[in-house]
Amino acid sequence: MPTLSGLPFDNLVRAMSNMARYIQDNADPADVTSQQVTGDLTAFSMLQPQLVDLVDQHFEWQWVDKELAGAANLFYDKQGPAAKMPKKKWPQFKARFIQLCDKHPQDGWSKELKDRLLLWEQTTLSSPPTSDEVEASESAFDEFHSASEMRFFEVDDELNALCSRLTELAMPLNSLLSVIKR
Repeated sequence: MPTLSGLPFDNLVRAMSNMARYIQDNADPADVTSQQVTGDLTAFSMLQPQLVDLVDQHFEWQWVDKELAGAANLFYDKQGPAAKMPKKKWPQFKARFIQLCDKHPQDGWSKELKDRLLLWEQTTLSSPPTSDEVEASESAFDEFHSASEMRFFEVDDELNALCSRLTELAMPLNSLLSVIKR
C-alpha cells in the first residue's frame, strides 16, 4: 500500500524551524516577516499529519472502489445470485475495509459503512437464494457501493482542499527564503 510516510516533511519542518529561529535571533522582534514565518511554520506542522492521513485514505478508498467495481461486474454481467467478492478475496477485503473504517471510529461514515457492509454480507448467505434474497442483496450492495464511492469522493475533496492550503504556504516559504538571502 502506498503511503506518504516516506516523504521528507519532517526534514522540511526542521529546516523551516532552523530558518525561523535564525530570523527570530537576528531580526527585529517586531519584524512582520519574522512573525509570519513562525505562523507559517506552525500551520505547516499542523497540516502535515492531515495530509499523510488523507493520502493514505485516498489510496485505500481507491482500492475499495476497484474491488467493489469488480464485485458489481460479477453481479451485473453474469446475473449471479448476488453481488459479492470471489470467496478467496472476501476475507481480505472485509478485514482491510473494517481496518480502514476503524481508523476513524468517531466519524459517522465509519459506522454507517460498516453497517452497510454487514447488511450486504447478511443478504448474501443462502444458496441458492430466492428472488427476494437476490433483490435484497442487490439493493444492499448498491447502497454499500454508493456509500463507499461517496466516502472516496469526500476524501478526494478533502485532499484537494488540503493541497490548496499547502500551496498557499508556498508564498510565505518563498518570503522566508528571500529574507535568508539578505
